[in-house]
Amino acid sequence: MNMLNNNKNYVNIFRRNQAEPVYCYRSGLTVYEERFLDGALVPGG
Repeated sequence: MNMLNNNKNYVNIFRRNQAEPVYCYRSGLTVYEERFLDGALVPGG
């Protein structure tokens, strides 16, 4: 089974709603995560 998503139009945005929200953006083979800390978005991984 091919686990890679070959659809270049694929976009996914996920928000974890906790005391320190996390935003995760996924597009193709790229994943970018940010955390909301002390009033600013900072890279999360």
